[in-house]
Amino acid sequence: MANTRKKKNPNQAGINLLFALGSSLALALILGPLLFSDKSTVGTPIMSTNGSMISDTIGRLSSADSSSQRISAARWLSTQASANPESVIRSLGDSLTNDPDPVVRAQAASSLGTLARTAREKPTSNASQEKLIAEVLQRQYSKEASDSVRRCIIGAAAELDIDDANGLVEKGISDNDPSVKEEALRARVEREQRAQLKKLG
Repeated sequence: MANTRKKKNPNQAGINLLFALGSSLALALILGPLLFSDKSTVGTPIMSTNGSMISDTIGRLSSADSSSQRISAARWLSTQASANPESVIRSLGDSLTNDPDPVVRAQAASSLGTLARTAREKPTSNASQEKLIAEVLQRQYSKEASDSVRRCIIGAAAELDIDDANGLVEKGISDNDPSVKEEALRARVEREQRAQLKKLG
């Protein structure tokens, strides 16, 4: 009598093992924060962890030896507008003012622009955050030697709707560098268009 049993796929065991490992990893990622959290205060551990990450990233932005690490820190902080925004804005402002690498300063300016856009797009626009960002940008623009950083500063100012940014945009239009002038003209048009849309409701 012929043996009709199907031959086992030699790769099946490996596939099953990979599937089991993947499932376990996914489960650990989902349940890990719950298993190791302080059950007496639901939600607090996650907020605490996020606050710790922000503090660590602010420290890395100011003290990391590698420019790429400082750039990554500035980029990540631009996504943290809802968690202690003033601290995040001030840390990016310090980076824009004090970092020796113009590429890092440019990223800090761009990140401030992202925070400005987030602030103005909230249902209730946060003018105090926009004012703080405008102050930081204005302070650095007047002494910034790098054309690319000044261009990023003007690009960030384009995201502000408050009148405090008007003077900065006009300064950009008078900049000696053509690329900064072009960015400032774009910023003026964008801000005027948003102002008109607000009036129309």
